Amino acid sequence: MRRSNAWMSTSLSCPATFTRAQYASLRRLAALSGDAARPLGVSLGLAVHDPARPETPDSLLARADGAMYRVKQRGKGSFAVAARAVATETVA
Repeated sequence: MRRSNAWMSTSLSCPATFTRAQYASLRRLAALSGDAARPLGVSLGLAVHDPARPETPDSLLARADGAMYRVKQRGKGSFAVAARAVATETVA
């Protein structure tokens, strides 16, 4: 049986839909915490690589990192998808 790669779309809504579904299972981590006042959780920052807008791995990671910190500023325990990379032109 062939598996669908639909979740690999470069659309920003597709990674959010995929992550929302997976993130629900991560909520079980709270029960594994040794301290109910400080439950375990996850904050995720996602960045989608778009082949039409080339960027360096460092830039991709920086966008994901920025998205994660936005989640933490909002109170943790969620996820965010970074804005698309800005296409840059090189001047020779």
